Amino acid sequence: RWCAPDEPVARADDAGLLYGHGAFETVRLYRGRPVALTRHLDRLSTTLEALGIDAELVGLGAAGSELAQRAGPAHEAAARLIITAGAATGRPLRVVSAGPLPPGVLQRRLGAPAVSVAGLTRSPATHKTLAWLPSLLARRQAPAGTEPVFVTPSDELLEGATANLFVREGDGWLTPPADRCLPGVTRALVLLAAQR
Repeated sequence: RWCAPDEPVARADDAGLLYGHGAFETVRLYRGRPVALTRHLDRLSTTLEALGIDAELVGLGAAGSELAQRAGPAHEAAARLIITAGAATGRPLRVVSAGPLPPGVLQRRLGAPAVSVAGLTRSPATHKTLAWLPSLLARRQAPAGTEPVFVTPSDELLEGATANLFVREGDGWLTPPADRCLPGVTRALVLLAAQR
């Protein structure tokens, strides 16, 4: 069902609200069309399986596109697909929201200075769960306009709070292994393009 942005959609005992038991994907939309939707849905499916959440994904991408068109004529927008484990007595909750890209995202299109942050990592690192607090805290600690980068105690780079990392070395590029960070959809597309 379609809901107003301020209409409650989750129960107070929803496991996503209580424990962060859920997953999400943010899909870029250009003129209402999703970018790399299949890859986003595949990653969402993998995360839901790891979390033990059995939820239907059919129709999520189309709902995001329709919401973006309802939201206005923004050339670039984003749809957020959220699935929680739901309440103990119910089934998983599926929520789709969409709207124009935030100004900060557009301003950082050409890059942003990186600032390392220690002591914060997402868990589990390889899945995009609702437990996104470390990324939010890192963004609050870092100066405006920068991208916080998670590092290990031994100063190994892992990933940005909202981005995967690529480092230029000579004629090649380096990126942390996918088993240590969130395997980003854009990261996969960049690696695919680099093989050609």
